[in-house]
Amino acid sequence: MKNLLVIFLFFACIYITNAQNKPENLVLNPSFEELTSCDIYLDDFKKVKYWEGFSFTPDIFSTCSESQYFKTPKNIFDTQNPASGNNYAGFLTYHRDYPVELIGQKLTKPIQKGDKISVSFKVSRAVSHSNTATNNIGLLFTNQPNKALKSKKVHVNQTEILTEGEVWHEIKGIIEADSTYEYFVIGNFFSKEDTRKQKMNSGTFESAYYFVDDVNISVYKGEMPISQNLKNNEKKEEVKIITNPLEEAKKLDMQKVAIAGKVFDANTREPLVAIVEFFVPETPDKQQYETDDVTGQYAFAGIFCPEKFGLRITARNYYPMLEVLYRQGEPRYARDFYLMPLKTRQNIELRHVEFLSNEDELTPNSFEELNRLIEVLREHPTMKIELGGYTDDQSNLALAQKRALSIKKYLIKFGQINEKRMITRSYHSLPAQNTGALSGEKEKHERVMFKILN
Repeated sequence: MKNLLVIFLFFACIYITNAQNKPENLVLNPSFEELTSCDIYLDDFKKVKYWEGFSFTPDIFSTCSESQYFKTPKNIFDTQNPASGNNYAGFLTYHRDYPVELIGQKLTKPIQKGDKISVSFKVSRAVSHSNTATNNIGLLFTNQPNKALKSKKVHVNQTEILTEGEVWHEIKGIIEADSTYEYFVIGNFFSKEDTRKQKMNSGTFESAYYFVDDVNISVYKGEMPISQNLKNNEKKEEVKIITNPLEEAKKLDMQKVAIAGKVFDANTREPLVAIVEFFVPETPDKQQYETDDVTGQYAFAGIFCPEKFGLRITARNYYPMLEVLYRQGEPRYARDFYLMPLKTRQNIELRHVEFLSNEDELTPNSFEELNRLIEVLREHPTMKIELGGYTDDQSNLALAQKRALSIKKYLIKFGQINEKRMITRSYHSLPAQNTGALSGEKEKHERVMFKILN
């Protein structure tokens, strides 16, 4: 027993010594775990304790969120497990129409001029929501956080474009403070013109969105690395990718395949001139094929693809389609597509919209389809639509109406679509005309469609 006590005290001393030597993190709530409420929706970053949003509307995501849109790991922007704990934040580093988003807080104690400061935080690109990746994801020390937007100043910055999703990239650096600072801010501090961008084969919106987690700022006691002695105190970042080796191995599992089919007008069944794009999600890899103007045929032969790949079909004045496919060992795939024209009185099915069983709450699988509808409505700013919930059960008409209303709310909240452009209705029977589908696709008893009113 005496020997056991000695061993216990020995390891306890080691633990206490390590804890004492660990640098103090000057960031409160560094992985966004402490919330004032789990009632999380848009513009609710203010519910993260100690943190503030200093530009536009950054987001918080949590397993405890009462909304499917802002849960972890699956949410409106993507599916991503937290780097640690249960929560993470998210912000725009680029958007075609809106400003970037910045987050930060007051340090637990000011850093002094001449202090050597170690900085690290983790980011991951949300691939499902946005079709762009950027550089300029950095951290700025400041005493005026509300003036950080487009300040063109940064202390630790990611200068290369971060394209990869599903993994956490650790951005870190060591700086020597050039002044006394009380606050720090994370985000993109440069203009759209000064930010490098790369279009990706994923997402719908012309924007770049990144999750952020595990923010650490501490006083550094060692010697400054020689490579860190850069001008203007802007330190070269070090990027470490935190991932799973098994996932990396899967990305190398490529197979040569051939994909062919035809594209038709869903109403007339006439061949259609369209662009069929083969793409690999979360990468810039893509190939395009313009269908034959007589037969509507397309073909991709001898292309290498991983287990997951997709086809995006677009044609002028038609509702676009997107299919993500999973390779099943077959070398050849046949896919015909029927596109719906964007014309008055046309009914178009929202094929990938799903709801929780017997409820009007959208599932995350619906977001990409609804984001495509948002883009169509933005491209046609005078278009008005009817959102119709359809059911073959008379007793479910009230639920069908609520589901149509849920979609309307989504378009208003996340697409800033004017509510006066949309009405909602419920129906007991399906419209007689075709609503757009894949060849061989099964009929669904309950669905949501939109009808163009003008």
